[in-house]
Amino acid sequence: MSATNGAAQKLAYNIRPVDPEQLRLLRHEVLWPSIPLSAQLAEYDYAPGALHLGLFLPSSDLRALSIPPSYDSLPVGVVTLVPAPYTQPPQPLPPSLASSLPEFRGEPATQLRKFALHPNLQGRGLGRVMFDACVSALQKMDREEGQEGREGQEGRRLLHLDARTNQVGFYQRLGLSVLDENVFTKVGPNGDGPAIPHLRMGIVI
Repeated sequence: MSATNGAAQKLAYNIRPVDPEQLRLLRHEVLWPSIPLSAQLAEYDYAPGALHLGLFLPSSDLRALSIPPSYDSLPVGVVTLVPAPYTQPPQPLPPSLASSLPEFRGEPATQLRKFALHPNLQGRGLGRVMFDACVSALQKMDREEGQEGREGQEGRRLLHLDARTNQVGFYQRLGLSVLDENVFTKVGPNGDGPAIPHLRMGIVI
């Protein structure tokens, strides 16, 4: 067990689905501090099939980590999964992924959005824990819908995201690949934030 995974194991975390309103505070603090709380949500947060996961800690752990009481009933880690074809850019997947989805035409695919972890929790292995929870949730939905691939649970869906360029290394350590080398900018959930460079990344699950 690595040191970071060991740190995660020492925390009594719980990951469960949350409502969009529970995302605002952490998104504001970690992702878009220049955008007011009232503008932290986007239309896709309410899209059919959207799943929001939150990581919660007991108040005793929050105090020990100097996380304020404002998070006592709110998640200290959040991530959103939205059914979304991979259509930008319209080009083949990298060879490392194409072999798992030989007939891929943009679907089946899910987009991971707005992945945030409270600053006092970063570096403790909880980002990987949350990503693994996303993969497990998608695989569970596929099993329930009877959509397993030829090899069982793996190799049938592209999980893709727009990664901030300063987070590419983190996602590569989770097993994701760069889908397109072209850097592009995003300007907040509703086009009203600072320009931040991104790269498209993905993994077949």
